[in-house]
Amino acid sequence: MSEHREQDPKPPDRLANLARLWRAGKTAKQGAQIARALKAGQLLINGKVHFWVAVVGAALLALLLATIAIAAFVGGMPTAATQCPGAAGGTTLAPGGGTIVGASEYGGPGDPTAPTDHSSSGVALDGHMAFAELGLPSASDPNPYDARNLGAALGYGKALPFHTTVQITANGKSVVAEKLDVGEGGPPVGDPPHQRDIDLWWQTAQALGVDPTGSGQWSGLVTVQLVKLPTTPLASEAGTDPPATSSCSTATVSASGSTIVQIAQSQLGVYDGGDFCSPYSHGRCEEWCSDFLVWVWQHAGINIPDYPFSGNVYTWGQHNTQVLPPTATPAPGDAVEFGTGSQSSSTSVHVGIVENVFPNGEITVINGDFDHHVERSGPFAPAQAAANGGSGSPIYGYVVP
Repeated sequence: MSEHREQDPKPPDRLANLARLWRAGKTAKQGAQIARALKAGQLLINGKVHFWVAVVGAALLALLLATIAIAAFVGGMPTAATQCPGAAGGTTLAPGGGTIVGASEYGGPGDPTAPTDHSSSGVALDGHMAFAELGLPSASDPNPYDARNLGAALGYGKALPFHTTVQITANGKSVVAEKLDVGEGGPPVGDPPHQRDIDLWWQTAQALGVDPTGSGQWSGLVTVQLVKLPTTPLASEAGTDPPATSSCSTATVSASGSTIVQIAQSQLGVYDGGDFCSPYSHGRCEEWCSDFLVWVWQHAGINIPDYPFSGNVYTWGQHNTQVLPPTATPAPGDAVEFGTGSQSSSTSVHVGIVENVFPNGEITVINGDFDHHVERSGPFAPAQAAANGGSGSPIYGYVVP
């Protein structure tokens, strides 16, 4: 039987070979040399093993430390509730650059002098770090909704969109606050005097520590730095586009009724200056109830063309979605058509957006171009729309978005 030999014997086999060499009459010197060589080889193998074990161990340790560091960083970040820049408590930042502007304190839940619960745009202020952008004093400015002092001071060139977030710094403290309101300005404040550009709502002033007594009467200088314009690409009510609708969502707006209503509500109070040159009409000066509805629907993700005539909206619904008779129960977000039909401007006289549908059948409607404003009408029973709906005409149908 022939002897089996491995091509690359393992260390124990090599030791056996050494023994065979010794028994074959090799000298002790040769055996010692071979033994030393084998030992060195085994040490080399063990060394390589130890080396790679060390490398792998170091890599695993580095990965573990990185994971711990990331977890600690994420754990130290605001939660979803406080990550939203307008949330209660804001996001405290290190004081940085920015523009010094005149500020005053006014309104908001908790303010002992003006405990306002909602902004002029209809947003609930409770739990928000909020501010109002100011315009000229009312004696010099008949339209407070074009307040643009802060936007001009920050180099934006016009009024900041609603839900813009800025960093406000005072007394070595910083918070991120959200534009939820507008107002008229007043005389300069601070030393040296600066134009009054911003009203800090009561919670914002308290977070900055500028009003330690909580009087609601503070005024002075703050440093303001632009943080983020709204994710929806809409500019302000005073510019070419109206205000945006959300401060925290970066997702594409869906065409749900609640989204439509939210966008429409954010426009309440917008004013066209009395000349029908609304921010919804793409530079045209015209009656703009249909322009407003189309603008809202488009920004809710609905693929509807620009229609300056309300009857066109109804015809679009006949061919693309669904129209409902005036006796049907509409849903929030639906278009409500006033008049006697879609044929002409003499028969289709107005269109609005259904805001609420109550159990008793009454509805509220958000309307564009109501006395040159975006205004709410109702609640009223649809069958009584001619008398109570605000348009002076009955409802001839609804359009489903």
